[in-house]
This record gives sequence, C-alpha cells and structure tokens, in this order.
Amino acid sequence: MRFPDPEGRSDEAGRVIPHDIVALPPLADDIRSVDDGQRIVWPLIADIFARLWDRDRPPSATDIRRAIGENPPGLDTDEGFRA
Repeated sequence: MRFPDPEGRSDEAGRVIPHDIVALPPLADDIRSVDDGQRIVWPLIADIFARLWDRDRPPSATDIRRAIGENPPGLDTDEGFRA
C-alpha cells in the first residue's frame, strides 16, 4: 500500500513523503483498504520513521537496524511484517 506521510512531512523540494508498505499475513489479514493499512501499520512504524527522518544524511542500514531494535512488537517476521 502507499499513503502520504500522516505527519505531513515533506522533502526539501516540498513534496509530501510517500510511504510504500508491504504487509504480510497475519498482519495483512485485517487490511482491506489503504485506510485500514495506515491505521494498523503506521502506529507500528511511526516512532522508527521519526527517529530516522530528520537527519543530516540518509540513514545507513546500521542506523535502521538500531532504530528498529531487536524483535520489535509487530515488526518481526514471525508476525508477518518486515521493516
């Protein structure tokens, strides 16, 4: 699914940041629309995105792993979602 940043963040050119999310079962089982997906998935990743967004440089793979942490609830592969 793709939806605009719920916080209204934009890039340096003023474009709203889109989020492309792939939700896998069982998380995806309750998603019937983009609105459902945003309501269900965004709370799982909002804090992570906020920590990575306003940086002087794009985040590295290590930065992302650190932001996500070890087995975060709702974001591990056992629950059907990959960050």
